Amino acid sequence: MELPTELSICGARYVMADLMPGLPRIERYYTVPELSELTGIPKGEINAAIRRGEMTCIYPSGGTRYRRVAESEFRRWLASRMRATSSTGA
Repeated sequence: MELPTELSICGARYVMADLMPGLPRIERYYTVPELSELTGIPKGEINAAIRRGEMTCIYPSGGTRYRRVAESEFRRWLASRMRATSSTGA
C-alpha cells in the first residue's frame, strides 16, 4: 500500500514528503491571509516576497488564485528577513 502524497484535514492542506524510507513528514501549507494573520506581516509584503522569488508557493487545483506557502518555506524566508533586518540595524 502506498502512502498518500496529499492530505486535507478540516480545510487545511498537507503534503507528505519522505524524510527517510518509511517515515513520512507532513508539511503544512498556509494561505497568504493566514500567514498575515498569524505573524502580523502585511499580506502585500508576503505577496511581494513571492513575486520577487524570495519565497515559493503552490497553486492548488492548478489555478492562479488561492496560493499556498509551505510552513518550512515561510520559516526560511522569515529567518532570512530577520537576518537582513538585524544586519542593517533597522
